[in-house]
Amino acid sequence: NKIAVVGGVIASIATVSALRARGLPCVAFEKKAGPGGLWYHNYPGAKNQTGAELYEFPEKKFPAEIRSTDLDVTATQVCDYLKEYIQEQDIADCFRFGVEVTKILREAHDKWILHFQDGTMKMFSFVIVCSGVYSSNPNIIDLPDRIAFEEAGGRVIHTSQRKNDSEFKDKNV
Repeated sequence: NKIAVVGGVIASIATVSALRARGLPCVAFEKKAGPGGLWYHNYPGAKNQTGAELYEFPEKKFPAEIRSTDLDVTATQVCDYLKEYIQEQDIADCFRFGVEVTKILREAHDKWILHFQDGTMKMFSFVIVCSGVYSSNPNIIDLPDRIAFEEAGGRVIHTSQRKNDSEFKDKNV
């Protein structure tokens, strides 16, 4: 009767915490090496577009110096906060970081098989997907005149493909 949680984002961390509080066995899989989903690697130095309080758990606030910066919480601060929360809630043993789920198949009404990037599989009674709204294989919409734009040297990327600010230095974005 084990429960699989897919993702290492805020929703999955809250889910694992709630399951553990109810005594339910669970394990969460996150392909990044730590919590935060795309915040973990894709947005170094980026700042959040909303206040820190929208990324907080009710029982743990961001430090006052971060909360007072008004829209300036960084990706690193979000990931550090999530790591601290996981430790404080004593749920670190529920997480498997650096483990990518590649497929989820329903075998029977109470059996789900998770396939992992290393070729292994595990069976679970329940699966909760909390992988966030972004993907490592983003869908880039077909914009009018995109081909002409790219042929002229322009580049169209999904926000999840952004690695750092240097990509955009001296560019008209």
